[in-house]
Amino acid sequence: MAVSVAHGTLTLIGAGALTASSGRWLLPRTAAFLSGHGIVRLNYRQEQIPTAAGVLVAVLTLLYGLTLPLWDKYVPAFSLLPADRLPWLQAYTSASAGVALIGWLDDTAGDREIKGLRGHFREYRKRGIVTTGMLKAAGTCILALATACFGGGSMVRILLGWGVIVLSTNTVNLLDLRPGRAIKSYVMLLLILLAFTAETRMALVAQLPALAGALLLFRPDLQGRLMLGDTGANSLGFAVGSACALTAPTGVLAAWALALLALHAAAERISLSVWIERRPVLRWLDRWGRPL
Repeated sequence: MAVSVAHGTLTLIGAGALTASSGRWLLPRTAAFLSGHGIVRLNYRQEQIPTAAGVLVAVLTLLYGLTLPLWDKYVPAFSLLPADRLPWLQAYTSASAGVALIGWLDDTAGDREIKGLRGHFREYRKRGIVTTGMLKAAGTCILALATACFGGGSMVRILLGWGVIVLSTNTVNLLDLRPGRAIKSYVMLLLILLAFTAETRMALVAQLPALAGALLLFRPDLQGRLMLGDTGANSLGFAVGSACALTAPTGVLAAWALALLALHAAAERISLSVWIERRPVLRWLDRWGRPL
């Protein structure tokens, strides 16, 4: 069994490397596509750069989902997983693609002057227009619920999982205000999950495309050469939230949901960027690797 587990771990690393190689080939072509089609935006330094580059994560996740039967057949790491996990992976990758599509719509057609969910509902009341932000919120909630239901368990666990997926998705999106911050927050959430779940292999299997995409996008995002956009931030948040909903103990799910609820409540009252700047450790971590 030990040999099988070791073999499974090695082949899981190989699967990750293959996914990353595909992403490495796609990255420059994705940036060229975005620039060539005018999908650009001013960043916080008022520089115009490609946005929605997180579509790379969506493409890798979609390809991963479409090829899952092959992964399951030929990669030992997958054959060591419980039999009921493959249907969940297929449902999750489909839902993740849907979340990315909604984010893409917001990146390309959304009104950036409207801030927060309250702002979108205010716009609806004033003009009777369903904003892309409202569509994003509704679509994410529906897809998160479907993913949580596929994970199974009691009604309490399903509802907690649903809340964790929605809150994780929006948390990474909320933090995507400075280069590299969204990816750093995604990696930190993933490390927390790996520390508290007994299903480490399953969590990593679920994260393969998102983690590969995040690592490939990290340097150009950190250097301000492209933006993840809602397409990428939503995809990363949805990925780690979904893995948490599936693999974390119920107590961890509850604590995760409460912590993210507190963060969202704080974000309604204060600027998260200002809050981070006032705390030396968080300020250092936030600025780490970013050009001055």
